[in-house]
Amino acid sequence: KRRGDATPPQPLARMILPFIYYHTLLDIKRGLSVPVIIAAGSGKQLKQEGFRDKSKNVSYVKGKLLGTGGFAKCYEAVSSVDNKLYAAKVIPKKSINEKRQRYKLLIEIKIHKSLKHKHIVEFIDAFEDKENIYILLEYCRNYTLKDLAKRRKRLTEFETRIYIGQIVKAMIYIHSQGIIHRDLKLGNVLINDQMDSKICDFGLSTKIKNEGDTKKTICGTPNYIAPEILN
Repeated sequence: KRRGDATPPQPLARMILPFIYYHTLLDIKRGLSVPVIIAAGSGKQLKQEGFRDKSKNVSYVKGKLLGTGGFAKCYEAVSSVDNKLYAAKVIPKKSINEKRQRYKLLIEIKIHKSLKHKHIVEFIDAFEDKENIYILLEYCRNYTLKDLAKRRKRLTEFETRIYIGQIVKAMIYIHSQGIIHRDLKLGNVLINDQMDSKICDFGLSTKIKNEGDTKKTICGTPNYIAPEILN
């Protein structure tokens, strides 16, 4: 080789620099299709964590953590069927041992599943395995209104007017269905790709059976409870 000659391209197998590439393999034993990371030279396969809806034979790959709540953690989840991205609320069964806790979770699922509105996070599905209960929801890429306010420091008057209008429309619809949310706050208002707001988290919500009925339970996030309720 003479000085100044260009280095000829090396075959992939002879490259010294390590590389990582992604592809999908089918795990025949579990019937679970999950992304697998293979580190060149090591031959090691590192499976990403996932979960499966056996009733529909659909698997989901668990992505990054989006947030945590009282008993649950929310993760990104990618479907093995159409590669669509969802938000998955994961509730460990061991954290809801009491009958009352299980009943409240069932009420949350029933209420959220019944609501269909442009400014409410869409309920996709709910299923379980031996360890967890999973609630699959519409994925809102821009996180919460609280996160947006923190990033931007403040919202413009025009934006505030738009978001208040959207939230009021959603609340009018929720109340028309005889439902009280009981935990409305910036952290429970998500922002989607189109920068529209969507109300989420119906964990403290309840349904009024008869018109004129009231609920006297003090609940919600303390810093958001109205002073007249505390008094």
